[in-house]
Formats: sequence, structure tokens, C-alpha cells
Amino acid sequence: MPDVESMADVRRMMASVRTVGAVLLAAISVGAAQMYPWLAALALAAVLVAALVSTWYYLFRVGLRHAGLGYALGHLVLSVVLTPLLFLGVVIIPALVRSDLAKWDESEKSPTQPGPV
Repeated sequence: MPDVESMADVRRMMASVRTVGAVLLAAISVGAAQMYPWLAALALAAVLVAALVSTWYYLFRVGLRHAGLGYALGHLVLSVVLTPLLFLGVVIIPALVRSDLAKWDESEKSPTQPGPV
């Protein structure tokens, strides 16, 4: 069963995913940036890069802690590759890791079936 510290990592990972969504929403509704659009674009890019790196960092940490290096690297690479395609890498892959963790946690809680005698 995941310990309290690792579940905090999962919450941080999902918070960084929400940050990416908030940044994308802010990018759509930037009205005050009409005076200095280059400055707004630079600030938005900096926040977006920080949110992406944060998401990938926690995605890797959670994957490494629960499933090992191969799982963590595989999902990190998949996330990086899918990110240019409508930010799918930072939306779908963390949700996939979260569902894997929930599935593994549920399988630990369920009673084992006795095998054939």
C-alpha cells in the first residue's frame, strides 16, 4: 500500500497538471497584455516551462517509487513525446499513472483467491 509521503507526491503531480491547464486558460484570456505582448508571451512561456518540468519531475518520481526505473522512464518519455500534440503528454499520462496506482492499491486490498489444490 502506498505510504503517506508517496501519496503526497501523487497530489503534487496532479497539482502541476492543473497548473498547466490554468496556464493554458490564462493564455487564452490575456487582455492586459495588449500594451506589451512580447513581455506577456515571455512570462507565459516561463510559467508554462516551469509547469511542464514540474509535471515531468513528479511523474518520474511517482513512477520510480511505485514501479521502478523502466516504468518511470517509459512514461516520462511518452509524456515528453505527446506534449507537443495538444499537451496530451501532461494531461493523459499523469492520469494513466494515477489510475495505475489506484489499480495496484486496489489489488493489494482485495483478498487473494486460493489456487487449485
